[in-house]
Amino acid sequence: MLRAIIKSLALSAGLLFAGTALAITGDKAEFVKLADDVYAYVGKKNDANAMVIVTNQGVVLVDTGNSQPDTRDIAEKIKSVTNQPVRYVVISQYHGDHFGGSPFFMPATVIVHDKVAKEIAAMKSYQIKSWRKRFPERTAALEGLAPIDMVMSFSDRMTLNLGGKRIELIYVEDTYNTGDVAVWLPDVGVMHGSFAAYRDRHPDIRPDYSHGTTITMLKQLEALLALKPRVVVPSHGPLGTVSDLQVMVDY
Repeated sequence: MLRAIIKSLALSAGLLFAGTALAITGDKAEFVKLADDVYAYVGKKNDANAMVIVTNQGVVLVDTGNSQPDTRDIAEKIKSVTNQPVRYVVISQYHGDHFGGSPFFMPATVIVHDKVAKEIAAMKSYQIKSWRKRFPERTAALEGLAPIDMVMSFSDRMTLNLGGKRIELIYVEDTYNTGDVAVWLPDVGVMHGSFAAYRDRHPDIRPDYSHGTTITMLKQLEALLALKPRVVVPSHGPLGTVSDLQVMVDY
């Protein structure tokens, strides 16, 4: 019986996403302009994406890259479009491929959900040492500091008004939402949809609930759909639109 159910689900997924085998990013990362002063860093081969918002009072970076080379590449891409420093780093998911590059951008303030802040505050001494050493060129500057020293957190909504840009951070409450945050730019219709906004792929739901649950994801998708974004940056994979959010709901 279980095998039949699994087979049926696999068939359904295949029918829904038929013809989408190419829904994977290229062999090289891309830096794509989404609107004036707004860019997406699209990771190679579905590595983690990032979003860059440039203002005349500093840069807001959403996520920090899949690896040390990606983090450095993001920093170079930012320099190619502005001389402004990175002032805030928003973490959409508390996983290494989103948070791991944060020490590179210090002294930027790292913005996370309250749940994530508690986890960061509970880091062991060996984890803090590893964080300081992740980028050798930053180790000396981070001496005596812990990740929590750089953190600002919020509960459900937070708005940044920076250099004339309105940036809304959205957390959708659910027991199994471990702190995933969407970032919405209402003036230009651009969104970083975090965990929920995948395009043409099976949701990243895991048995240990470390990526939330189906119900968690549906709650997030419904909240994001209501905003009707023009462009959606997912945590991983190709850029999408509001239609892709609806496809995931239907799935």
